[in-house]
Amino acid sequence: MRLFALAIALATSIYSVQAQSPGDDGFRQRWFLNVTVGGVFDEIPQCAKACTLGYLEATGCDPLDPSCFCPNPDIAQGLDTCLAWFCPVLGYYEGLYMFHSTCNSPIRNQSAPLFKEVIAVASIALVALILRFITRLPPLSVAWGIDDWLAAALVPIAAAYLAVILLALDSGLGQDTWILKPHKVTDVVKYYTFQELGYVTLTFMTKITVLAFYLRVFPIGRVHQLSYLFIGICTCLLISIFLAHLLQCLPISFVWQQWQGTLISQPENPICSVQRNNLNYAFNITNVIMDGIITVLPIPRLLQLKITWQRKLGVLVVFCVGFLITGISVTRIAILLQSDFSYNRSWSNVPVVKWSAIEAFLSIAITCFPQIHYLAKRIIGIWYNPDDAAQQQGSKQTFGSSSNAGNSYRGKGLAAYENIEIGER
Repeated sequence: MRLFALAIALATSIYSVQAQSPGDDGFRQRWFLNVTVGGVFDEIPQCAKACTLGYLEATGCDPLDPSCFCPNPDIAQGLDTCLAWFCPVLGYYEGLYMFHSTCNSPIRNQSAPLFKEVIAVASIALVALILRFITRLPPLSVAWGIDDWLAAALVPIAAAYLAVILLALDSGLGQDTWILKPHKVTDVVKYYTFQELGYVTLTFMTKITVLAFYLRVFPIGRVHQLSYLFIGICTCLLISIFLAHLLQCLPISFVWQQWQGTLISQPENPICSVQRNNLNYAFNITNVIMDGIITVLPIPRLLQLKITWQRKLGVLVVFCVGFLITGISVTRIAILLQSDFSYNRSWSNVPVVKWSAIEAFLSIAITCFPQIHYLAKRIIGIWYNPDDAAQQQGSKQTFGSSSNAGNSYRGKGLAAYENIEIGER
């Protein structure tokens, strides 16, 4: 109802601007007194002027009385909606800039908190990777597997992903769009698009890394077979969703240039065949489903281990920590629903970038959690049983070698607990 009333008020004001006689003193006093004497609406586009005046009339505030409309945050939000619905990009941004300048609105900036949060989770991922690779060095010398090479491949991808986020912050991510220069807004949208590509790549690469880990832990059996199946599914999803994000529009640059409308010369006959919101929802729902499946996949086998319940609980905790990522993915979907319908992209996309970074970097850390668990056990073993630890250092760890693990499967029909613990014999 409010939007309908707003549309009527705007249409009325636009009609009045066009139909009233310039000599009508009543009309001049009502709408153009501040314009003709150099008021705050002098230099903004006509649509923004009409929208602002029409909305202020609908709220009962005099356009010449900032003390009426400035203290009310609902008026600022309603004006944002009005300008977004009825004005081209220049009118939208100049109208909001003039309104907030008139009201001396505080300059909002989320850049510093976002920078600290992203660096924090990136540091967690880096430390986890370092600890993982320590188990592959003497004296532990766990044999390298395909999951380790995949984890190593995550390093340059994660570094590029972090760099793109930092570039977006430097361009103005975390600030209100209307205080940025147009080319800065374009840079923010461009880096946000690249951030999406990095997020898609990291989320599926970490899933494939976990599945490759399952192949070593469960060298035969249904979990082993299903791991191959889901590796194929994740690979296909990675390629298809990455290309869908990359090729939303042709030429590709139109993805981050189209917001400017007529401010720049646009390419002839651009093609945008992908609905961005639908793609994001499809990807996020698929992401949550795959997270849940991959986390649950080994649990039935782990529950059959012939070990004490305390040790079994410890193993389950190592594998079930992936549910944390599932929860973060669900949170990200809820945040995405709130930010998709905002024109203030440099401000409203901050929560999306934050939770995307948290999910991506913590996913990397969680792929290393079993190896960190093994390293912690060895360190504790050296601390409390130095003689036993010294005896174990003479043999190279193979982590799920096919010979030993396979015999365990054939003999008991179960995954050996030693295979769960990263090759500990």
